[in-house]
Amino acid sequence: MAKAVFLKMHGLGNDFVLLDARNAAFDLTPARRRAIADRRRGVGCDQLIVLEKPTSFAAQAYLAIATELAGRLQGLPTTVLKPFAWTWETNEGEPAWVESAVRPTGSQTTPVGFRRRDARTLSVLWEDGHRDDFDVRDLRLACPCARCVEEMSGRPLLDPKSVLPDVAPRTITSGGNYAITFGWNDGHSTGIYSFKHLRALAERDAAKVVEDV
Repeated sequence: MAKAVFLKMHGLGNDFVLLDARNAAFDLTPARRRAIADRRRGVGCDQLIVLEKPTSFAAQAYLAIATELAGRLQGLPTTVLKPFAWTWETNEGEPAWVESAVRPTGSQTTPVGFRRRDARTLSVLWEDGHRDDFDVRDLRLACPCARCVEEMSGRPLLDPKSVLPDVAPRTITSGGNYAITFGWNDGHSTGIYSFKHLRALAERDAAKVVEDV
């Protein structure tokens, strides 16, 4: 048998020998296994563990899924914006507006800037250079939470007449690298507005404008 690099580990009174056979197979006959486990003449162990390449259909499928997910995770967009807790009325804690982060091949759903254009308008700058201006009441009406939208059907539950004309955010807070949340002056605060949702709202409104022209 050819020489092989092994790893010996122990814990809770047991010891193990680990052999990596993913790139080079070992002819481990029962006699050779006993020789490795022999504490006087061999390495000595309670158990012998051999790492091998997955050969079953299920193992190959799991490997393919894991490889695909790893590739997608490596390609996820990151944001240049730092976490923020923004008071809308006073503008305290306003996040950055990073025009230098814009690039032609940038992500359509990665914001690189938020700005209070005026008391009724939230501006968002996207990494692909597009800018959207949202009326804050429209954002309140588009809340995606379970109290405002039926989870299974997507049917709106929020009556627009119940939302005051002067509704506005009290606070806007970042939610990781994928969303923002609003604390509204009508007491509502359960909606999580993903960046994907915000961009879709902007595109929907743009389509309406085209239809009205």
